[in-house]
Amino acid sequence: MVGRRLSETEVAAYDVVPAEIARRVRIIRIPLIPGGYAGMTLVRTVLLARDVEPDGSSPLLAHELVHVRQWTEEGILRFSSSYLGSFLRNLARLRRWNAAYHQIDHELEAKQETTDWLRRRSRANAESEARAAAAAAESDRRQGPDGPPPADAEPDPGPSAA
Repeated sequence: MVGRRLSETEVAAYDVVPAEIARRVRIIRIPLIPGGYAGMTLVRTVLLARDVEPDGSSPLLAHELVHVRQWTEEGILRFSSSYLGSFLRNLARLRRWNAAYHQIDHELEAKQETTDWLRRRSRANAESEARAAAAAAESDRRQGPDGPPPADAEPDPGPSAA
């Protein structure tokens, strides 16, 4: 159960956690996570029930990395007691395990930050696509309607002074 570290692509992509913390994260795939959850975080170790592409595009991994940051910022004792306390208060109020879990303060924060991360990625991708389309249009404009001139063509001298 050695696991893997995040690639530099992932470290750059998952901006929900500082890079210096992200570089210390270990990802371990285990087929059965208690409760049937897709992921679980224990300090800097992220347990995943399934593999994720190492390209920095996984919302599940982004969510779990928010928890890594929370563990790091709050420390083991404070994070654990806060997480468990929030769950128990929710369970007493809601009387349903799953509903109580989804209302844990740390889970709500991780869900919101993952949503924000997805929006930033979507906006960045749209901007990148727009830049690529503009560059292609500019290239087409420079080449003219018939495409680029042949490689052995004489340069156009411009308008003649007749």
